[in-house]
Amino acid sequence: MQDQEFRKEAASLWHWVSNVCRNPDLADLAAQSTATLLHPGFLGLDYPIDGTGTLVIGMNPGGGTDTPNREERDTLVAIRDDGSVEAFDRLNSVAAKLYPSWPIWRNNLLPLLKSAKVDPATVAYIHAVPFRVADNASLAGIYASAWAKVSSKQTALLKPGRILLAGATAGGRIHRLMPVKSRIVMRSIGDKLHADRSPKIAASHAAIWEDQSFWE
Repeated sequence: MQDQEFRKEAASLWHWVSNVCRNPDLADLAAQSTATLLHPGFLGLDYPIDGTGTLVIGMNPGGGTDTPNREERDTLVAIRDDGSVEAFDRLNSVAAKLYPSWPIWRNNLLPLLKSAKVDPATVAYIHAVPFRVADNASLAGIYASAWAKVSSKQTALLKPGRILLAGATAGGRIHRLMPVKSRIVMRSIGDKLHADRSPKIAASHAAIWEDQSFWE
């Protein structure tokens, strides 16, 4: 687990991210949200803070409504209302139980990390846009703004050694903005241009985990 001082700083930032839609200075982002709860992401228990960690940046929490999972919902409420280390630790603990069942993790990220011999407990995960939007709403116009105003702050704190951008759509929009080496992970669900091209997706994943320089 990360040291107390780092977790205190992270808890404060995660609390701030969870309140983006209540921040009048970020009204342009808040106007796009359809959720009452934002998802600031999570850290694996053993995520290193020495500049060697792997950060995954997803598109956004998806859907169009708040999470139906009561336990997860409680942690999101807690970090929104209380930026304590305890709330931050609880968020990460519950996420560790849930994320293996999320499609993007189950179908794409976990197999890729396993092939690269990377323990998921050493990985952090945040969203390019931390809130849900209406079904079929386009996020294209707010990726850069959300990165500049929100997710770049999280990335700066996490100091990753490498970044995986989960999804060609979001990845294509923010890849050039990444502060360290990054690769786009094609998704089997969500990337409509590639959904029926499993061999190409598999080849794309293999190219990432076989790239030793990326993981060094």
